[in-house]
Amino acid sequence: MRYFRLTLLAFFLLLTCSSLKANDWEFQFSIKQSGQFISQGISVYYYDSSAKKYIGCGGGTSLNYGNWQSGTWNAVGNISGVSGDQENATFTIPNYDEYVVVIGTKYVRIQNCCADQTFYYSDGSLTTEGNNQVVASGTWADYSITLKNNFAGGGMYINSEYHSNIPLSGITESREGSTFPHTLTAVDGQTGSDSYKRLWKIWSNSYSSISQDLSSAGNYTTLEAQFDKEFNLTFQASGSMYINGSTRSSSWTEYVRDQYSISAYGNGYTSNGLDYTFTNWTSVGQSYSSPVTATAHKTYTASYTVKPTNSGEYASAGGTVGQPVVVTWTDNPNTAVNQFQIWRRVKHNGVTGDPVLLTTVGRGVQTYTDYDYAVTSGYTNDLLWYDVRAYYSTGNTYSDPDWTAVYGMENPNIQSQDGQFITTTTEIPTDYSIANYPNPFNPTTSINYQLPENGFVTIKVYDMLGKEVAVLVNENKSAGYHRVNFDASKLTSGVYVYTITANNFIQSKKMLLMK
Repeated sequence: MRYFRLTLLAFFLLLTCSSLKANDWEFQFSIKQSGQFISQGISVYYYDSSAKKYIGCGGGTSLNYGNWQSGTWNAVGNISGVSGDQENATFTIPNYDEYVVVIGTKYVRIQNCCADQTFYYSDGSLTTEGNNQVVASGTWADYSITLKNNFAGGGMYINSEYHSNIPLSGITESREGSTFPHTLTAVDGQTGSDSYKRLWKIWSNSYSSISQDLSSAGNYTTLEAQFDKEFNLTFQASGSMYINGSTRSSSWTEYVRDQYSISAYGNGYTSNGLDYTFTNWTSVGQSYSSPVTATAHKTYTASYTVKPTNSGEYASAGGTVGQPVVVTWTDNPNTAVNQFQIWRRVKHNGVTGDPVLLTTVGRGVQTYTDYDYAVTSGYTNDLLWYDVRAYYSTGNTYSDPDWTAVYGMENPNIQSQDGQFITTTTEIPTDYSIANYPNPFNPTTSINYQLPENGFVTIKVYDMLGKEVAVLVNENKSAGYHRVNFDASKLTSGVYVYTITANNFIQSKKMLLMK
C-alpha cells in the first residue's frame, strides 16, 4: 500500500513538472543595510492586463540573512521549474513575459524575461541588473477599492473581473497605484439574497452612469451602487383589464420599480342579466384605485358594483288612444332579479316634474296599467316617461334609469267620493272590463271596471283554494266607469282572484298581495 501511494505521488510530480517549461535562469536577491545582509520580504507578481491587477506568483522572506551560496545571496528563485544549476532555489516562479519584484516598499518592473536577473536592495533602494528590460520602478503603494451594492447578494465588476455574492458591507480589493485608472461597473437586473430583482438607479456620489471611473490613485471605500427593488404586481379580474395603456386578460403581472405607479382599471361587462362596473382593486383587505403604486409584491383583485341590466328588458309604454297607458317589459333572466319598480315622470305645461314611484311588482307580471293617464295620438299637454327599474336581491341594487316616452293626458275619468267615476264626456263604454292597480299591492289596491249598460254587478275575491274572502260589489250599477277599493290588511301574502259578474259578462283576474 505504501509503495502504491509513493508511485502516485511520483506520477503527480512528473505531470506537474512536465506541464512547465524548465528554464536555466533565475532571479537572485541581495538585501543589505549598510553593507550587511538583513531580513526583508520579497514578492514577485505578474500583471493581469484585463483585470488591471498584479497577482502574486512567488517570493517569501529573505530567510537567514544571506544563506544562499555561502552568504552571497539572500534568496534565489528558479523561473518555471527546477533549474539544473540551482536545484535548491528558495522558491519557484512561473514563467511570464512581465514581472514586478517588490522588496520592502520599492518595486521594479521588467519585461521580455529570458535570462538571469539580479536584484539589489541596499539601504532602502532597489536596483537590478540583467538582460531583461526594465520598464518602471518606484515606491510600491496599494490602495483599497470597496465593491458595494445597497443590497446583499449581488455582483459587480472591477475592470473585467467579476465578483459575485457581495455582502451588504461590501468587499475590498487592493490595487497598486500604477494600475489606475480603474472602472467599477454595477450589474442591472440582478436578484439579491432577499429574492427581489434590482433595477439600476445611481451611485452614492450621484454619478448616474452604471460604470464609475476611478481616474486617479486613491482609496475608494465609500462608493455604493444603488438600486431600486422591482415588484411583481398581479392583477386579477372577472373580465378584461386595461393595464398601463393596454388591454389585458386575467391574470396579468406587471413588473414595476419600487415607488413607481401604473394605471390599472378593470373593464365593465354584462353576464346573466347583470351589469358589472369596475370600482376599485382590493389586496389583503385594503382598497386601491388607479394609479397603483408599487411598494411590495402584491396581487390585486377587481371589485365591481353589480346591477340588473336594461339590455333585453324591452320596456315600452303605450296602448289604445283614449285608454290608460300600458307599460310592458320582459323579465330579467337572472332569477335573483325578483322585483320591478314602475316609475313615472311627467312634463306638464312645459315643466318636467320629479320621478314618482307608482308601484312594485314581482317576476311574471310584465305589465302595468296607469289609470291616471290616457294615451293620446300626439303631443297635447303632457309628455310621459316610464321606467321599469329591476331589483337585484343578492346585491340589493337596482338597474339604472332607462326611460321610455309616450304622449298622454290626465285620465278624464275622475273618482267621486262614493267610488264611482264622473266622466268629463258623454261617452259610454262599449264593452265590459276590469283591472286593478297597483299589482302587486300592499295592503290596498283599486279595482277599476266599466259597464256598457246598466245591470246588477257582483265583484268577489277568492284565495287560490277557491275560498271566498271578500265581496266588494253586490248591487245594481249604471253604465259607465267605476272603482272599488280592496283592503287586504287582514289577509296573508299570496295570489288572489277577483271576479266580476254583470248581466251575462263574467271575468276573473289575478292579483298579488306582497307584505
